[in-house]
Amino acid sequence: MPRRLAWVALALACCLALAGCGDSQDTAGDDGGSTTSTPVATTGVSAEGLEPIPTNGPGESAALVALPAALEQGRQEAATAGEPWPDLTGAKPILQAYLVRVTMGDEAALLEVRADGTPHNLHAYQKAFDAGSLLWVPEDDLQTSTAAPQSDAEKAAVAAVEEDMADAFPDEALETAVHGYRFVYVRDEMIVLTVEIDPAGGVISVGS
Repeated sequence: MPRRLAWVALALACCLALAGCGDSQDTAGDDGGSTTSTPVATTGVSAEGLEPIPTNGPGESAALVALPAALEQGRQEAATAGEPWPDLTGAKPILQAYLVRVTMGDEAALLEVRADGTPHNLHAYQKAFDAGSLLWVPEDDLQTSTAAPQSDAEKAAVAAVEEDMADAFPDEALETAVHGYRFVYVRDEMIVLTVEIDPAGGVISVGS
């Protein structure tokens, strides 16, 4: 993965394993199997409690359009690194979560909001929001683009984050923005691949 994503690996090491969400409703990744190279069988991650986020908003639909190119980039990076690439045959992509960036001074933290509209620490969907365990990193380390929320669902997600953060840090000046969109490829109720796209269509991360 690119250097700018190193902090994500740290977050994954510090937080809980990914939980799933949502069932498929879109077709942009229906041909995902055609992008596989030397596919391998994977057991995946349990996709419990899934509920899809609609992708008809401007930001969501743009991220969906960017998904095939992100898949190809991930496949090429896996091949270059000699890493396995999952077999996506029959797997369907769903929008699992909004990633919301909170900036306080020169540091930033990421939260996720799924279809239920409740903010959670990144990759900690099974736990209630906990401001004390947020992973703060220098904002300059997050080199992906951000955007103001556009759709009603995005606005509601960002507003929910702002409310929780204001309660946790009542005396701090906080800024919020949409950091990205997490898609998961689901087959047989298991997540076989996760792809995160920023508001400009760039790849944040691709991995199982």
